[in-house]
Amino acid sequence: MKANRVIAVGILAGLVATAGVIVWKKKNNKELLYKKYYADFHRLFELSKPEEQHGIEYLP
Repeated sequence: MKANRVIAVGILAGLVATAGVIVWKKKNNKELLYKKYYADFHRLFELSKPEEQHGIEYLP
């Protein structure tokens, strides 16, 4: 299950990065883009660790 989640997060991060490059080429506004996509990556990273976020310990 963990591998599937890692793959899904990787695909989402790749899509966000691709969209970021497209938007950056169109607008060329680095500071706004950095703030927006840094927040997106941070949220993805938090969502990829629900057991730590909610204090739930999964048994092996």
